[in-house]
Amino acid sequence: TPENPDPPNGVSPFVPPPPPSLPTPQKPDPPNGIPPPPPMPGIADPPPPPPPP
Repeated sequence: TPENPDPPNGVSPFVPPPPPSLPTPQKPDPPNGIPPPPPMPGIADPPPPPPPP
């Protein structure tokens, strides 16, 4: 059986969507020029463990 031609919209049905496990690229600065707020402390970078006694 010959391979099905691409649909009229040009999207190939054989190309799977990208896996959601890939990290989201950093969004550029908004057009108003105000940078996004920093991430909540303690979530992105947890504090280091205390030194041993």
